[in-house]
Amino acid sequence: MEDNFLLSLKRDYSANPPQFFYENPSHRRVSFCSNGDYLAGWRPSCSHARSVLFREVNSGTLSSMGHASIIFGSFKFLRVLDLEFVVVDSFSTELNHLRYLAVQTTESSIPSSIENLWNFQTFIIKRTEGQEVQLPDTFWRLIKLRHVCISTRASFNLHNAEESLDASPSKLDNLATLSSPYVSRAEDMKRILSKTPNLRKLKCELGDSWENRFPVLVSLHRLETLKAHFSKFPKVGPSRLNFPLNLKKLTLCNFYLPPSEISIIAKLVNLEILKLQQVVFEREEWEVIDEEFPKLKLLKLENLELSQWSASDEAFYNLRRLV
Repeated sequence: MEDNFLLSLKRDYSANPPQFFYENPSHRRVSFCSNGDYLAGWRPSCSHARSVLFREVNSGTLSSMGHASIIFGSFKFLRVLDLEFVVVDSFSTELNHLRYLAVQTTESSIPSSIENLWNFQTFIIKRTEGQEVQLPDTFWRLIKLRHVCISTRASFNLHNAEESLDASPSKLDNLATLSSPYVSRAEDMKRILSKTPNLRKLKCELGDSWENRFPVLVSLHRLETLKAHFSKFPKVGPSRLNFPLNLKKLTLCNFYLPPSEISIIAKLVNLEILKLQQVVFEREEWEVIDEEFPKLKLLKLENLELSQWSASDEAFYNLRRLV
């Protein structure tokens, strides 16, 4: 193929201020590498682009972009917008063809007009300084979503949307990845899971009100990866642990585990990776008996309260790594 797969923009230093240009204005994929000072200058020359990637010249630093929604508002054909290393104050919700967006933001909430992005499939967002991002009720109307990854944690205002969510038959059937919702109530988790029946990867934080309860996850038949973190260390272990049979990777953080609950994990026949972080074992003892953890390949233990650990010869039969 003579046409380049990805075209890098050049800067015209003879202009004042410096402008960005390239010779083929109909090129579909554009990679932009520069300081963030002149980002608006390249808008006129590549408004036909389908994919835009930006990287800062000085690696390890972040650029900031003001009026991002205006800058990209004219990119009517844009499908991929990768601003993972750019901090923006806003982003356009009028890009009807947009399928992929990675961005960092200073805003605490996502606008309800995000529902206009009806072709949206992948949403990756980071809040500066690791703060929470609130998602609007209209998020549940983006039925083409496949992957949602929000660093630190995302919150849903489900208290004000209970009736509309329960009445609406629409589901995010295509959603495979959801990371990382903060869920304060069991009722909220039930609603989230009812709208996302085909999740394969779930990372969530459980609020203070969960105490010794654990989400009902057995309905997620396709779930393969789960990370659950209690925001407040429970006084007693979570009762009635339950996991889908297809689960392959499990991470538990800030947990209290009695023998009855750890035995439930040990019987997961497809579990290959288990990570226990800040976990307290009852009486600080853990006994692993024959045929438990039959397919486990990797076991990571971090900051445990465990003084005695015993395992039979037939336990951890396929274990390859202990970290």
